Amino acid sequence: MKTAVQVSNFYQLQFNDSRLGSHTSPTMKVVSWYNKIMTRVTNQSIESINKAFLLTADRHTTYPEELNSDKVNPKSLLKKYLTQETFDQLKGVKTSKGSTLWDCIKTGVINVDSSVGVYAGDEECYRVFAALFDPLIEDYHSPYKLADGHTSSMDAEEVKYPDLDPEGKFIRSTRVRVARNLSGYGLPPTVTKEERLEIEKKVFTCPPCNLCFQTQTLYPLFFFGLK
Repeated sequence: MKTAVQVSNFYQLQFNDSRLGSHTSPTMKVVSWYNKIMTRVTNQSIESINKAFLLTADRHTTYPEELNSDKVNPKSLLKKYLTQETFDQLKGVKTSKGSTLWDCIKTGVINVDSSVGVYAGDEECYRVFAALFDPLIEDYHSPYKLADGHTSSMDAEEVKYPDLDPEGKFIRSTRVRVARNLSGYGLPPTVTKEERLEIEKKVFTCPPCNLCFQTQTLYPLFFFGLK
């Protein structure tokens, strides 16, 4: 059986929640995560698992035939924007950390039911593979355009939104979820075991995180002895 790290790296998982590069939340639910992933793995054939983990040179040089299947999600942004021309343009390119086009698209090639199917291997991918990422990001976040730029503000009064419950009859509470990645580390498609452990150490020891986690019980990734 593949180790938890191998399974996580392939399926674009993080150690606390769902697949495909989802952002992390403060509490690491290791047991439920591990059970969920192992269930998914055991439900697939050995052949398909081997195919998923075995990376041949053809994967880097040949347009993925899986994207021509009638099983591809009709809303797949990977299928929409990874044309043969774009593939040929980017197939031989790497970031300074070694991320390739295949690293970014492998989850969408293996999981053809994905509606996105593209995830950056590291922060540099957004620039190196811009021919793929730029139109995809604009489509996913429409009507936002990259030329609009990004404005940061912590002033809640600047948030423009309709009053969803003006009489206070239905909404009891709301939640704002914010997630960030640490610069200089690989993202889910390429992050290594060593990087995961280093990130975990930094998150556990940084002063702001300690303040937030005072009421939570957190456990290291391998606290439960995952095998």
